[in-house]
Amino acid sequence: MDRERKPVILVVDDELSLRYLYRDTLLLHGYEVLLATNKEEAIHVISTREVDGIVCDIQLPGNGVKMYEYLLTKHPELQGRFIFVTGSVEKKELVERTHNSTPCLLKPFPMRQLLEIMKTALAG
Repeated sequence: MDRERKPVILVVDDELSLRYLYRDTLLLHGYEVLLATNKEEAIHVISTREVDGIVCDIQLPGNGVKMYEYLLTKHPELQGRFIFVTGSVEKKELVERTHNSTPCLLKPFPMRQLLEIMKTALAG
């Protein structure tokens, strides 16, 4: 009996505790999770593994928005499968103005919100 492949989510955040929180939440809900702490690690992971979705801190080393823009030029299939997270109201508003189709969660947020948005992103 073949099992369906689990969706693979890349979590990119320089804060260890948040990286693990997102990872553990996603694992508990049936996702495979890969981790990166910065733009360079994320690009390496995506060049070596198939990734279905990304959760990314905006204010990570290497700039999360610039990483998003770069990745979309190389992997357009990730359009609509990217979720930003930030602790800054100003950064959230900037993303909403410039990348209005990309969800952006303001920390702290309930983990069910992350799960709902990821489920919707992967279904679309």
